[in-house]
Amino acid sequence: MCGLSGFIDLAGGSTDAGAVLRRMNRTLSHRGPDAEGYFEQGAAHLGHRRLSVIDIAASRQPMSTGDERYTLVFNGEVYNFKTLRAELSAGGRHFKTAGDTEVVLQAIAEWGDAAPTHLQGMFAFASWDIDTQTLFAARDHVGVKPFYYFWDGKLFAFASELKALLEHPGVTREIDLDALGLFLECQYIPAPLTIYKGIRKLPAGHALKLKKGELQLFPFWHLDYRDKPNWDEATSLQHLDAELRRSVESMLVADVLLGAFVS
Repeated sequence: MCGLSGFIDLAGGSTDAGAVLRRMNRTLSHRGPDAEGYFEQGAAHLGHRRLSVIDIAASRQPMSTGDERYTLVFNGEVYNFKTLRAELSAGGRHFKTAGDTEVVLQAIAEWGDAAPTHLQGMFAFASWDIDTQTLFAARDHVGVKPFYYFWDGKLFAFASELKALLEHPGVTREIDLDALGLFLECQYIPAPLTIYKGIRKLPAGHALKLKKGELQLFPFWHLDYRDKPNWDEATSLQHLDAELRRSVESMLVADVLLGAFVS
């Protein structure tokens, strides 16, 4: 578990942007006790708190490509990163680290908006393209990792948790009464709503792009049950067993001790 925070200030003129970013990021210290990092360029301000699991000595964030065009803050774990690394390397991408963070970064540089479709795992990320002054963010297929954001046409702010967003003075705290009603009825607030009227959750399997003052949300994945295999029960059990074993094995890649919760 790591923590993301940041903002794109299209209005500019803030003299304490760096201090605000650090306040936002440090509210997430419990998510990433091992390191903190910052990137600030023009309107873009990105922060990261790291819990080191893979490639402990390297893979610090925010991480930038060699040409410094793309900068990434990433929370999660991509289980097929070794396969993707080999594919990207064969296509001419160069790597300096051994972790999955740089694989996500190079995937964005190589495939752009389609990058999340190549990732298998749990993730939330935000990347900044200096050349086009574009923010690109995505949340994993089923929404394991959180991504909250605020947008009022001039300020776009994001974070892994609500309390980090509330550290930005431009983020409003007006309660969303419809969301409150849903909480009392359902005991949770479904995406994209949050308890605050101005803050939204990025839905699972969705990405967003902020470019030239326009915010675009779009899905990159959805469940589709239309094509069903014509397997008998025994074959289905064999496939299920194989997939469960493959899934668990893919999650055991780490440079620290592993544990499992079984309930």
